Amino acid sequence: MALRAFFELSQIRSAADKLGTPYSEYVQKAIGAVGAGQFLNDLLHDALEGQPPWWDALTADEHVAKVVAGLGAPPFADTSEHRCIRFSCLGVTWTVVFRNLYADTAVGERCAAALQVTLAHLAQHDPGFLPTQVTVFVTAAPPGKRVHVEEMPSTPEESRLSVQLPRSGKRTREHINEVARETLGAVTSAVVLPSTLNDDKFKDLLTAAMEDDLLSLIVFGAPYDAAWGAVVPEAEFATWPRSAPLLGDPRQSQLAVHPDLSMPDVPGPGYTSAHSLAEVEHRYRDLPPRMAPTLQALRNDAAFAEALAELRAEGWTDWQVLIAVHNLAKNARLQLVVPANQEEAKAMTKRFMAPEPPGDPMPVELFTADALRLAIRTAVGSSANSWWKLELRQNPLNPDAILRLLRTRYGWATDDVEHPDPFAARTEEPEAPADHA
Repeated sequence: MALRAFFELSQIRSAADKLGTPYSEYVQKAIGAVGAGQFLNDLLHDALEGQPPWWDALTADEHVAKVVAGLGAPPFADTSEHRCIRFSCLGVTWTVVFRNLYADTAVGERCAAALQVTLAHLAQHDPGFLPTQVTVFVTAAPPGKRVHVEEMPSTPEESRLSVQLPRSGKRTREHINEVARETLGAVTSAVVLPSTLNDDKFKDLLTAAMEDDLLSLIVFGAPYDAAWGAVVPEAEFATWPRSAPLLGDPRQSQLAVHPDLSMPDVPGPGYTSAHSLAEVEHRYRDLPPRMAPTLQALRNDAAFAEALAELRAEGWTDWQVLIAVHNLAKNARLQLVVPANQEEAKAMTKRFMAPEPPGDPMPVELFTADALRLAIRTAVGSSANSWWKLELRQNPLNPDAILRLLRTRYGWATDDVEHPDPFAARTEEPEAPADHA
């Protein structure tokens, strides 16, 4: 193990020498400080019998690419203006970002460590995460100041959170416990974002974790930044390079995931086969009468038959196609109507669920395979909530993540019941159901 570590240190030195300033000076200084330079030279000479190591033949770019492929991140990422700690856990890609300043680095690393500990602890309780991305931007606040957490403008693919976390101060037991509570509170604000548990169930999950000594694991003996500061004096930190350009984008690298911390593929919280099949059966019974004119027109359209065959080949069930057709038909009919108040919004919902007027189908040209793929994405949020009472906290929502969760853990890829083909030509339509929201 020690020999391997020395070989890796030799690789680091070689890469730094190829990249030049500021990396070469920094690494040579660190190695020289412990008198390891000549030792590495002698070790390589004896181990390789005087032959040059394989990495000497690599160019600087090739060496960087080799590091990224092996470690999943570019080398010397701690020498740039911002630090980025990125990892994957329970289906979510987590990123903690902070300025490469002394106070921010200490607090940022504390936050990242606490996040990793919390996620590993919660894995056994299943927080029901959406497979998405969460990024936490951390800045240090003076000791004694209150924690401040604020949601930042986000995208469907990435939820962003700003956290101001006070530096640790006194070493008293009371203060250490306060640091632990503050850190856990900030981490919890990030963890709850992709969770699909409702507020009460998430609180129960957190309570169970606390009873299992999570708080004592967040701060073990002393706050992280206090221990870090004892090892890394601020005067020494000031000599480290902190403005070098990144040698690659850490967000584009592939992350290794431990099997125990990968996205679960077991049924999600609250799932039962009986309830799923009841919901499926309801869709077959409820949706066709609500769009009888459009459905009848589609049954006789050759282009729609091709689109239907394409979607079925992708694994779509007939009830999923019905949901997409219904959403597309009703949204197209109401797209020019914008509610001015809550009463109008309720009336629009009622019209959305009402049967189509007899003899008034929507144009069949609307129902292409691509349009139906888009339509199912707009329906998954309401389906996740109405079928399984999942709480979707991300703003804006990530329909692709919701769809993947439903397919992986809530039967959307497998659950179906015996049913007549809803798209086969027929002469009579079933009676429309009574309106309901």
